[in-house]
This record gives sequence, C-alpha cells and structure tokens, in this order.
Amino acid sequence: MYASPSDIRRHLRLPSTYPTDDIIEFIKEAQKVVLHQITDLSQWEKVEALNASRTEYQLAHYPVADRNFDFEIDTEDIDVYVVPYDEDIGEWDKTQASSITITNFKPSLGRFSISFEPTDDQRIYATYRYYLNPNVDNDLVKLATEKYACYLILRAIYALMPETMTIGSLKIAHKRPYESYYREYQDIITKLKPAIEITSSPKIEIEELEDNVFEW
Repeated sequence: MYASPSDIRRHLRLPSTYPTDDIIEFIKEAQKVVLHQITDLSQWEKVEALNASRTEYQLAHYPVADRNFDFEIDTEDIDVYVVPYDEDIGEWDKTQASSITITNFKPSLGRFSISFEPTDDQRIYATYRYYLNPNVDNDLVKLATEKYACYLILRAIYALMPETMTIGSLKIAHKRPYESYYREYQDIITKLKPAIEITSSPKIEIEELEDNVFEW
C-alpha cells in the first residue's frame, strides 16, 4: 500500500480503539484516487516491434506506472497478450487473446521482450498505466495518499454529526476539519502533475478556514 495505518494514526491522532481494518479500507480507496490522478490508462494497445523477429517491443507511453501500490514497477504492472487474427470477422480477435510472460522489462523506457517469434496472424497487445509526469516523487505519492485517506476518514466521522447544533441560546458549529486535508492533498497532486487540472477527485466547496487538528 502507498500508506500504512500507523501513518494515518499519526496524522489524525486516532485512538487505539479506531479499527485498523477500517483505516486500511480508506487507504485502499485513497491510493486508487491518487493513482488515477497521476497516471493514464493505455488499454489494449497494439505494441510496435523493434526488431525484425518481433521479439522486442516498444510501448507508446512510458514510464510505466506502479499500478499495484507496492512502489515497485515490474511485470506485475503490465498485462501483455498475443492476439490472433480472425479471418471470419476480419480483425484481430481480442476474445481469443492469450496472456504471455515478458522479459527484459524496462518500465522507464517502455520496452520489453518476449520469448517467441509471433506468426504473421498474431499481434502483441498490452494494457498498463503510465505516469503523466515522468519524474514522479514516491514520497509525494505516499503523502498524497495519507492526506486523502485522512480526508476520507474525517469526512466519514463528521457525516454522523450535524454541522450546527443549538443548546439553549448557544449555537455550536464544527469547522469541517477534513477540508484542510483535502486542500493539502490537492496541493500535492498539483506538484505531482504540474499544470494539469484535477478531474478525478470529488469537488467540494472550500471555505477559508483556520488550520485545525482534530482532537479526540
């Protein structure tokens, strides 16, 4: 995972009674949002061969991204298929695609090799995610995940509370502290992919609030 429960407990000062399993679920949701913000998907891309024997290939986009949240980019982060040509339908038939193992994978260059020479009625396809910014800072990826997970947790907690309540003549309102974590998350995403508008995360109205720490 891009973050750990202890990271979230440190940020939010969560009590030991707050379930770790719940924190893990929020982290999983947060890291998916972060991944979709800083990468794009190339799906069923027909990959171009680099040599005459068609055993070496070049992806259209690179660097390949870490899609399984382990901060390592390897063959687990890309699916490669051999697809046959179907004369009956007159096209490459993805329904008959077979997954294949690749070697010499160079994610930063988008290159890989296969161990056989495809026939004339076979083509190689790939599905993977790639970074929009080639110079991704994993420390910022981790921090963005932490901030978004904190935002999700606090939003869930405060969703159970009225924003205002009246006790006699006294009116009490909380300041929605989760919004400060969302702003920090947005700032980090901007650093991870400069000059690209945030589109995947939910849009919320942000008020000018004082910095606050959620006290338990």
